[in-house]
Amino acid sequence: ALSALGTTCNGINSLYGISEQIDALLPAANTVATATASGFVAITSGWLTAAKVGSVTSLTAASTSLSTMLGLGAGCLYASLGFLWFIWSVARINAESPPLHAPIDGTPEYDLFPRPVWLNTRVLNWGVMGRVGVGKSTLINSLRGLKARCSDAAPVGVGHTTTRATPYPFVGPFAQYTDAQLWDLPGAGTQDWPAATYIRDLGLRHFDGVV
Repeated sequence: ALSALGTTCNGINSLYGISEQIDALLPAANTVATATASGFVAITSGWLTAAKVGSVTSLTAASTSLSTMLGLGAGCLYASLGFLWFIWSVARINAESPPLHAPIDGTPEYDLFPRPVWLNTRVLNWGVMGRVGVGKSTLINSLRGLKARCSDAAPVGVGHTTTRATPYPFVGPFAQYTDAQLWDLPGAGTQDWPAATYIRDLGLRHFDGVV
């Protein structure tokens, strides 16, 4: 089971490494495709290893072990595909106009959900929301390829670390392909940011996407 887990994690690492090759995506498409294929092969190998583990145990234990490992492998695969889809989507979208779902200025809907003055809709804005302490800042740092100790990383902590909406652009080779920025949003349901008016107060209707 541990061998299957290790093989699956190696597959995830191979897929994540594609983000570091984004600057060579067009001239080195074969390299990226090979890395993607090897990642999927590693994950599939993890599944097969899990099946092999189950075959040498009793029927009940085998069924439990196989179900657990398949669930883990499927979850890792889903997370990897989601990460690749995020990179591909951000790289191809432009910011020539506000999102189609955003309320139009001058309409009654805009009066209910106005755009915050600090939100520039000429760039791609992706917000990360959730309750206090759920790991929003950690997720943003991971998507940007940064550790918490890096100078450009979003501050992380146990308590209410983010008190106002803060944008974080991408760094490294991927930054030259997009002007998208990830917004670390304050925790919902606090005294300063009540859940009842959270969407309006932070202008979530005007973001390109919210996680």
